Amino acid sequence: MTAHCFNDLLRKIHDGDNSAIEPIFSAYYKSMCSQAWWIVRNKQDAEDVASEAIVKIISYAQNTDRADIKDAGAFIYTIVKNTALDFLRKNARTAPLDGDIPFEQDDGLDKAAVYDAMRLLSEQDFKIAEMFYYYDCKIKTIAEELDMTVSAVKYHLGEIRKKLYKILKTD
Repeated sequence: MTAHCFNDLLRKIHDGDNSAIEPIFSAYYKSMCSQAWWIVRNKQDAEDVASEAIVKIISYAQNTDRADIKDAGAFIYTIVKNTALDFLRKNARTAPLDGDIPFEQDDGLDKAAVYDAMRLLSEQDFKIAEMFYYYDCKIKTIAEELDMTVSAVKYHLGEIRKKLYKILKTD
């Protein structure tokens, strides 16, 4: 969904047209569940987090006069991430890795092993890898979110690939 289309839907929600909620839900709910799962590590909790994030998006639209979201994916990523972190803080839960990845795509990779390998990276490299590989954020969005240059993010991604290859090759 383009940013223009997303902003139009937010404006419609602001104007009281609740039929604009369904296209947002249809376009983003599954990926929101997946993003939330990587933080809360439980399918039911991830679905709750994604639903709460949808409610926050609706609330944002209803309470904002002018919707001007430049990157809908980054906007939603931030809401889901913050909602999931709030959920963990509220419930004081740990998020064990149980190997059950309910929203993974069937691409032949053992995503649990890759994610475990990513945890061995520095905090900054982990954030870059997670945003790029698991949340499909654009390099420019990652650079803005982490206050880095685009070329620095590209460099880190190259180094991350090398590190992950070495880690996964030895396992």
